[in-house]
Amino acid sequence: MASKSYPRSGYAGGHITELEHERLVHAWAPDGLQGVPSDPPVAYADNTATRIVKLRANRRVNLRGTLWDSGPDDISMPSLAANVSGTQRIDLIVVRLNRADYSAYETVITGTPGQGVPAPLNTNSLFDIPLARVAVDPGVNAIAANRVVPLAWYAGDDGQILCTQTTRPPHYPGRLAYETDTGRQLQSTGLAWTVLYQDTGEVPVAATPGAGWTTLASTVCRLGGTVFVNLCYGRAGTGLGSGVSQSMCQLPAGFRPRADRPVFGRMVSATNGSLAAAMVTASNGLVTLVSHGGLGSTSQVWIAGSFPAAS
Repeated sequence: MASKSYPRSGYAGGHITELEHERLVHAWAPDGLQGVPSDPPVAYADNTATRIVKLRANRRVNLRGTLWDSGPDDISMPSLAANVSGTQRIDLIVVRLNRADYSAYETVITGTPGQGVPAPLNTNSLFDIPLARVAVDPGVNAIAANRVVPLAWYAGDDGQILCTQTTRPPHYPGRLAYETDTGRQLQSTGLAWTVLYQDTGEVPVAATPGAGWTTLASTVCRLGGTVFVNLCYGRAGTGLGSGVSQSMCQLPAGFRPRADRPVFGRMVSATNGSLAAAMVTASNGLVTLVSHGGLGSTSQVWIAGSFPAAS
């Protein structure tokens, strides 16, 4: 078969089909809810009527080059199916593109009790963008506001994808997304998200309670995918024998290494002023002093280092 190009006057009289329009624009117009994550969630419930979820007025969703518009008034979705089981059910509110006629419309994917959130559809004929998940408890007649959890990511004014930690888009190799609640720029490998940029500033890290330390000037900072630790703790009236291991602190989630990592420093006002080493445990972020020449009851330990963050 011969190749073709469009749109042009010599092809179908300058006209293109909806499918051809999708192929033209969807890569340059990201799918998503128009706006920013700080906008009121598009789907909500107010504990009125019988298992009713509502969609806010004047909200728009891009789906593969087709626009869905909720219109000038809030929409009341059809009543969710009753849950007659003894287990909570999760339903999914989506906007669906039907390629049979290229209509886009709101609909519900009814879940199975005890089976988690049902998957949105992405087939040759149907394409869904999730708006929210709804917890339907056994025997419930009205849906409370806290049972509706937003899932939609956003397409910003510049074509960028905006999201939060809980509303990321699906993975696709090279896809970029900016998390507005963390300030992180992410890139998908197709299976996982990699942090391209993040600046947390200096975050205080308190000493491990009950381990005999007092916190002096201890902080941790993350820049992009690298964590920088600057830890200073003093002995709180009790010494520590040479080589005795002792927990110093615990790094918060997001500041932990991919694998266990040593960090190094020096003791101040110790009897011999020797070097010190600590180990950062990847699984829980514990920083343990593992090598030193003995600390007096007023000695201080300074530990500094950097390492690749786990995620």
